[in-house]
Amino acid sequence: MKTFLNRLFTTRPARVGWLVLLQLVLVFGVGVNSFNEDAAGNARRWLANDIANFDISKARPLDYASAHAMAARPLKQRLQQQYDQLRARASAHLDIMAYYYGRYYMAISLATIAGIVAAVALLFITRKGWDSASPYLVAVFITMTSIAGFFGAFPAMFEQAKNIEDNKKAYVAYVALENRVLSYVASGSDEDNKPKPLAQFIHELDARLKALHRLPVELNPEAIPDPTESLSKGVK
Repeated sequence: MKTFLNRLFTTRPARVGWLVLLQLVLVFGVGVNSFNEDAAGNARRWLANDIANFDISKARPLDYASAHAMAARPLKQRLQQQYDQLRARASAHLDIMAYYYGRYYMAISLATIAGIVAAVALLFITRKGWDSASPYLVAVFITMTSIAGFFGAFPAMFEQAKNIEDNKKAYVAYVALENRVLSYVASGSDEDNKPKPLAQFIHELDARLKALHRLPVELNPEAIPDPTESLSKGVK
């Protein structure tokens, strides 16, 4: 048992293995969570008003002006349903946008840090040559290069920048639609500042909701990198 423990903790291969494990724990156990939490905190601060406004748990009835006093109740109920639906969609796009922002922030941050550490390790390795270099430096280089490649592939594989931009555009479109509904029920007039029957407005809103109805979440499996490419570049 004592011999086994000595081999597990005192031999060079064992120490190299523990060094690799330590790096993985620091990156995936600490780094990922830290950067995700930091990004989520930023999103909550930057989007605080939007999050509060589009919290779908805080449903509110539309307040109709006197111009709609003669409108049939089923029409008002239908517009309320449309209004609740567009708010739910806006909230969903806001959540997706914040989610992808957090993962994008985490991926590029960790890829950058790992790339810098790998570059520093490579500098010391090349000064002595691969045959004479410390196995611990080689372990750091290989591990950090692999981590940099892993996280560096995330933005392209998961189309993170595109998903952020597409969900932002969808969210902005639903915000504009909400303001249009609120202005209409308050004034009785649409965007052209002319009175419009409630039934006509509902049909136009249906068409707009149909045109906007999509879930912009894209993936790109073709962006999966060759696992040996980054290492071969570093060895050259």
